[in-house]
Amino acid sequence: MSEGIGKKTVRDIDVAGKRVLVAGGGDSAVESAIALADAGALVTLSYRGRELSRPKPENVARLMHSSVVKRLGTTIREIRPDDVVLAREDGGEETIANDVVFAMIGR
Repeated sequence: MSEGIGKKTVRDIDVAGKRVLVAGGGDSAVESAIALADAGALVTLSYRGRELSRPKPENVARLMHSSVVKRLGTTIREIRPDDVVLAREDGGEETIANDVVFAMIGR
């Protein structure tokens, strides 16, 4: 049986120095963003809501003191080979350099 990405955790993937976008606003997204940043990634967290969705208070505290760039009120408009386009609530767009996307959405 081949080893697929579904069998790996955030800690199993070499992300040091990579530009990473984490999509989602729940506890899994917050924990993943923190773990990726701790592993040396340059992390941006994108979430459609203006506030995160029920993360543990200790994870919010860790996130606020981390290097993770928060882009609340955004959705992913386009994923390209070297960047990602985020749509803002005000109708504008933001393009950020990016190497990999982690979609941490849903229940």
